[in-house]
Parts: sequence; C-alpha cells; structure tokens
Amino acid sequence: DPGPRNEALKELRDFMNRALRPQDRALLAEFDGQSLQLSSPLTVGSGEIVGALDALSKKRGFVSGLASQRTMLEREIAGTDTADPRTAAFNAERLLGQIDVLAEAEVIEAKAAVDALSDLLSILGGVEGRVAILMVGSGVDDRPGERLYRVWRQKFVGVQGVADSGNRELDERGSAVARASFRRVASP
Repeated sequence: DPGPRNEALKELRDFMNRALRPQDRALLAEFDGQSLQLSSPLTVGSGEIVGALDALSKKRGFVSGLASQRTMLEREIAGTDTADPRTAAFNAERLLGQIDVLAEAEVIEAKAAVDALSDLLSILGGVEGRVAILMVGSGVDDRPGERLYRVWRQKFVGVQGVADSGNRELDERGSAVARASFRRVASP
C-alpha cells in the first residue's frame, strides 16, 4: 500500500544514511511481483543507494490484487444466507472453488517472491566480507488460503447439504512449496 510503502522507503533511506560506513558496499534491488530488478549497482557508501531509493519512491509500488480478492471473498462468505440449505450448499461450493483458485495464485506469488530472494542471494554469493540483507516488504505467506478456508468452514460446516472441506487450511500444496523454497534460500 502506498502509505506504508512510502514510510518504509523513508525509514530505509534514513537507515542507509545513518548506518552505512564509508567503506561499506551496498546495492538496492526491488521485486515487482514477478522478477527481481537491481535498482543500483554494488557501490561504496550511501550516496548512490539513497539516490536509487529516491527514484524508487517515485515509482508505483507493486500491489498484489490477491489481497483485495481475499477481502471480497471474506465479505461474500460473511454475507451469504444459510437459511435455505440448497442455496447455501450451492454458494458454499462456489465460494470454496474461488478460495481454491485464490490459494493457488497465492502459492505462485509466494514462490516468485522466494525465488527472487534466492536470486539475490546468488548475486551476493561472490561478494567478499560480511553480507547483510535488509528486506522491506509485507512478507511472504507460507500458508496460502488458510484464513479463507477457516472463515468458510466457520460459516458453512454444519449447514445441511454442505460437505466439510476437510482440513484444507492444512493443505500441504502451498506450505510445501513455500517450505521447499525457504530451504533452498537458507541453504549455503
């Protein structure tokens, strides 16, 4: 979101000015939701990094459409009438299918973010001396869809004609992809 993003960039700029020593090398990379982009070369000092941060603050940030889809699905689930069992069962199945599609899209998005971080680590692998990565963002969900599956179950399980979705919130398809990616990033 623009507000938190701009505040994070301001804090990062202040940190770089304050914390980087004259001999420290730094680079700025950004992830646009699909790929990693280097916004500055590996440089000494904070000048070029702060300039790259200023340029980045003028660009439109990456905002995933999945968050708004998640919010709309939560509202639709909450607003679904369960008084008529047949209509409720139809809506429950339809919404469950939409949650499945959204959860799969979240898996793909999370994997892309972790792959970008892995690419950054590969780039920095040849740098001698200490290497530190300061990641600024909203994080990576390693349990895609879990919250929506829980909301769905709270609304529909027990309604006549609605089959329990099982433990989809514990479905391994998303978390297994994320865990494997995190292991790959974390391994030396």
